[in-house]
Amino acid sequence: MNAKNVWWALFLVLAGVPYAGAQTAAMRDGRPSLECSNGKDIWSIAQTDFNGQPAFRVPVKEFRMGDHRGVLFITAERLIYQAQKHPQESFDEGRKTIKKWQGGWGPDDCCGFYVETTREYQFVPTADNGHYWGLFRVPGCAAFVDLAWHDFAAAEKQFHRLTRHLPPVSEAALREFQLKAAAWRAAPTKPPLSPETDRHRILAENALKEKNMDSAIEHYESALDIQPTWPAGWFNLALLYAEQKAYADATDAMKHYLELVPDASDAQQAREQMIIWDDKAKH
Repeated sequence: MNAKNVWWALFLVLAGVPYAGAQTAAMRDGRPSLECSNGKDIWSIAQTDFNGQPAFRVPVKEFRMGDHRGVLFITAERLIYQAQKHPQESFDEGRKTIKKWQGGWGPDDCCGFYVETTREYQFVPTADNGHYWGLFRVPGCAAFVDLAWHDFAAAEKQFHRLTRHLPPVSEAALREFQLKAAAWRAAPTKPPLSPETDRHRILAENALKEKNMDSAIEHYESALDIQPTWPAGWFNLALLYAEQKAYADATDAMKHYLELVPDASDAQQAREQMIIWDDKAKH
């Protein structure tokens, strides 16, 4: 951290503003969202869609234009700004026409400037009620907006990981998986691992030999994204999550294992372990 950023961090601490950018999962208007707070107002980023495309919805204020507020939609291909009171300021542009200014005033600066043709904007996330407190950004949400701009797929993955234990999200995902599991159980012949799934299996097992738990988890997750009806993958992932003390994740992974093989020889032991993990997740 350079001297300028050190001063900025110290200033935030002295001002009573949390420097660490926490992101908390919550449901807003029936949609999973991330919430961040500067101690006064709550900013939110919701997963939504825009004209049928996956998108993130962010209430914003256009910093240089006084009281101008609106909603920013970020998709993999486009950036859309819908101004609330000044529709002439709205735009819908492809990424190739937008440039991202990399500057900022401090480590919690939001989005820098977005440049659309000849116009410049500096967007600052705002609370849904339109409040904006002084010059303070909200690091957690600002960092996520920046990630969504640079790597939309990575932002989607992070968003899913942060919100997947919200009851409406986890219940819907489990219902969808139960249909796949039932079809897999009913199939007289179980398909082998695909070449790409097997590649991730090999890399996960090698990561375990090298005691790189994070890499092993990443490869098991990638394998199950490709082939979710792989019982051993869910079982191993559950144990790895538990080893990392991610007990809610461990319980969820073991649920998937038991949906696929409810009569496995270790099913009762797995159910008892889930009780223990569930209790640990609450403390």
